[in-house]
Amino acid sequence: MGLSPKEQMERKNDPHVRFIMENITTYSEGKDYVFISYKSDDWKLVLHDLVYKLMTEYGLRIYFDGSFDDHNETWIEQFPENMEDPGCKAVLMFLDDKYARSYATLLEFMYSQTDLASIGGKQERKGLPVVPVNLYGPLKNPDNSEGRQDTGLGTDQFEDGSRNAMAGKEKALFDETFEELTDEKRKGFRELKSWYKGKRLNKRMCHEMTLKLLERVGVSENHYYPEETDQDGYLRSIVNIIRDVAGESVFADPAEYGFREEKASARKKKEYSAEDLTPGQKRLYESLRTFRNEAAKAEKIRPFRVFQNETLMELCIRQPRNQAELLKIRGIAEVKCAKYGEQLLKILNEGSC
Repeated sequence: MGLSPKEQMERKNDPHVRFIMENITTYSEGKDYVFISYKSDDWKLVLHDLVYKLMTEYGLRIYFDGSFDDHNETWIEQFPENMEDPGCKAVLMFLDDKYARSYATLLEFMYSQTDLASIGGKQERKGLPVVPVNLYGPLKNPDNSEGRQDTGLGTDQFEDGSRNAMAGKEKALFDETFEELTDEKRKGFRELKSWYKGKRLNKRMCHEMTLKLLERVGVSENHYYPEETDQDGYLRSIVNIIRDVAGESVFADPAEYGFREEKASARKKKEYSAEDLTPGQKRLYESLRTFRNEAAKAEKIRPFRVFQNETLMELCIRQPRNQAELLKIRGIAEVKCAKYGEQLLKILNEGSC
């Protein structure tokens, strides 16, 4: 779909977006950062609201494609360079239905899990850590009509009729990345082969491949509803997740962006910490950590991909008694609840205090 010329101009002139553009961190600067992956249609919510606050209130260093042209020819070279840099520590992914049906965002997602992109995350052959922000809730399956529509991968003409001069390069990188992830040695991604045969990629195939990748990287779902979610509390939770997976180095000192010390200090405050727990809750926390670590070992993934420490602390403090209450805990959505909910409730009931 993309933005109209008028919408592109509005985005380019937005004061929050201008601030972000002036403070993008790139691979050439020698600083650690988080890669922002999003669909251009969502710029007001993603850039104007959420990313701006993550930068100005928490000091998050970010990279994203700031060329601001839906048909920009530099994207296909810039995003791999910035994912491959040792300074790139994680991917902050703003998901919605449009994101899941775009070959460009699917390519970014796939590339983040390649060996070259693993350098910054320092995870041998496991890809960069991914922190998803599910805009507007769970992803929905496209209907039959939309699902059959072509994503445009490899075609030399965009939907608006303009020419895609980089179609060949995009298709070549897509296929090369796909082949790496579905290689016999990379067991976790091989089932993607049932959705793409190297030719046409329609929107249903794209959607299903995005779901499979999310399942494979084992991330917690973080649903964000603009009209309902407490934005400040939600951003604190996302910042804590980023800190867990990427480290403190992706956050700037106050002077770097020129924002006030008291705002920058907010990034150092966790919503829940070990000091908040009673002795009984600390014992429960250790039981939950043991379960989390054993589940991660069985699934051959890192523990934070099962549950973040913040999620375990919130479980100890709020002590939900059923699945409906579990779903109110940050970091636990439908998939995690279905997979781990019964065992979590058993541990909480046995160790209640």
